[in-house]
Amino acid sequence: MFDYKRFSSYWEDPSSPLQVQWSMGNVCNWDCEYCPDYSKAGDNPWPDMNHCTNFLNQLFDHVNKIDKKVHIDLIGGEVTLFPQFKQLAEMINSNGSTLSIFSNGSRTVRFWEEVKDYLNTIVISYHPLSNTREHLTNVIDVLLSSNRNDGEGTIPTVNFACVKNYIDEIIAMRNELHYYWEGRVNLELRLLRDKRGHRKYGQWHYDYTQEEIDKIMAPPPWHNQPVEHFFTPTQQPGEIKIVHLNDSISWHNLNDIIVGNMNVFKGMYCNIGRESIVVDFKGNIRTGYCQHGSAGHISDGNINFPSDSHVLCQQESCFNLRDLQATKFVKT
Repeated sequence: MFDYKRFSSYWEDPSSPLQVQWSMGNVCNWDCEYCPDYSKAGDNPWPDMNHCTNFLNQLFDHVNKIDKKVHIDLIGGEVTLFPQFKQLAEMINSNGSTLSIFSNGSRTVRFWEEVKDYLNTIVISYHPLSNTREHLTNVIDVLLSSNRNDGEGTIPTVNFACVKNYIDEIIAMRNELHYYWEGRVNLELRLLRDKRGHRKYGQWHYDYTQEEIDKIMAPPPWHNQPVEHFFTPTQQPGEIKIVHLNDSISWHNLNDIIVGNMNVFKGMYCNIGRESIVVDFKGNIRTGYCQHGSAGHISDGNINFPSDSHVLCQQESCFNLRDLQATKFVKT
């Protein structure tokens, strides 16, 4: 049983934008051994651009009616392979919305030069079996030079995939790059969950030893050091506030929540739909990844966006990083 009565991120602020995570398709240019087939099989091709335009126009009308802004995450597959990616990014920007993408960062430096000024934030997954430190460094340097965020540049997060036998190398790279970028880039080490169905749901993909887990979870050398950075509270990914039953408050990042088994909310109410919606690979619009009901399709002439109601959580546990950030609470 959970020992908390409220679990929230900055999304609960009424002025926070509606969060939309859009799974554009599962076409990818890499074949990482730990990545599930549904993210790279290519059997869900890119959406029709006319459908994308239809969805965005109705989404912008919806947020205008409820007096909110919108933040859009584009994910894949490798979303930068979408043929009309630049056109789509331009449309999102033209409405005053903010845009983030999840990418493996594999595209050329020239590509990133062309699109950097459309991206408020980016999450790059660093895959040591496919990417190189040199390419990653060149790409991040370009993104930091964009005109976004009042000229401070695109805000990058790099999630280092902790592939067994590469862990020491990855930790050393993370530490060195933190000082190279002077704290401007959020650098996270990621233990890899099994998403290929080889183990019980929620277990690790690799047979990590406890020593390896402890290394990965250990605070970085700069922990609690006064390092100047460029993040604002609404741009720091993974900041979760927990109000416990005794009214004490604790703060955690998303990795802590999952590894510490604090992701159990069954019986609590959740604000997915109110604070966030998702679009799946097939273009269906849903309240969250855990909800099977659809609010329509991106091609529909009259999309029924989720209402302002709460959802009673019926899941045994929550592993999706997007759904985790929606506010959960106990009704009193």
